[in-house]
Amino acid sequence: MGQDAASVEPSASAIVHHLEGVVIHGDQRGRQLGFPTANISPDAGWLMPPDGVYAGWLHISGEPPLPAAISVGANTTFDQTDKRCEVHVLDRTDLDLYGAKVHVTLTTRLRAMQRFGSTQELLSCLNRDIAHVRTLLRTPGGRQNGSRGLCHGDTSRSE
Repeated sequence: MGQDAASVEPSASAIVHHLEGVVIHGDQRGRQLGFPTANISPDAGWLMPPDGVYAGWLHISGEPPLPAAISVGANTTFDQTDKRCEVHVLDRTDLDLYGAKVHVTLTTRLRAMQRFGSTQELLSCLNRDIAHVRTLLRTPGGRQNGSRGLCHGDTSRSE
């Protein structure tokens, strides 16, 4: 995959990072857990952002941008060591994007990557992350109460 972009600084108001690539097959773990993801293989020349969970948008040619929760980094909960970019489009389970060229816009870093002690802990955190993404992106179902929805051990708060 790409390199880290050391100059990317998380911000609650500015665009954090852009990434383009092709959707490739992953481990299908997200789908099994109820959170299907598009695994992006970045094109040459695109820098990977710092590891973490982000709010952002998935852009597919000819379609309006789709709100997304985006994970960048290794999934250490399942002993994965390779860095990946996985995009979960909110409220969509019907997308078949394998082989599609997509553009990802990461707008806000929610938290650092973390290892969870159980699948249930991971699922609880994913649900909080998605609620936070809804609030940030102002999508249907999003709460407007300012709740950060962060998971245990987060140290990446930036207001």
